[in-house]
Amino acid sequence: MRHFLTRELVAHRKRAQRALNRGCNPESSRAIVERIDAELEHRRTRRMDRLHDNAPPLPGLLPDEALLTEATSPAGPDPTCETATRAAWRRLVDERMPAIAQERSFPVRFNHCFARILLDCTLGRPWRDCVAPPAWRNMSISTLEQAIALGEAVLSGEADLTALNRRSLALRGKLRED
Repeated sequence: MRHFLTRELVAHRKRAQRALNRGCNPESSRAIVERIDAELEHRRTRRMDRLHDNAPPLPGLLPDEALLTEATSPAGPDPTCETATRAAWRRLVDERMPAIAQERSFPVRFNHCFARILLDCTLGRPWRDCVAPPAWRNMSISTLEQAIALGEAVLSGEADLTALNRRSLALRGKLRED
């Protein structure tokens, strides 16, 4: 897959996802989507590592110590658990929530909108004010777990995404009064 351009991989992923949604050869389509996702994540990680290695810190975008400090054992955080949590976040906002957005008449449909709503409401302020992007990589695991729990509550119907969206927009000063 390395010989494909990123935009070609994204196009192939969309086609495979559409086939999966239609129920056409689900095992094969799911395997293709997973392989492409793994390759895209690998490329994203390599790119971000290169950017972070060469870039000076940006004032105002440095992560809050309170959000990044983890209560860890002397051995440090469990990397397996951390990786699984970050992967669960990506699946939640990239796949699960957009998949049911139209069915549930959500006020948003794109993954970055779901991420904004969940992160803003979890943090109580715009997430970019306290966490350097990408938030899913730079946020503490405990805070990310709270955002995932909020997303799961939305999916189960226990939390109202429309109300959370209005709260997020209000925190950003972008709420329009109708």
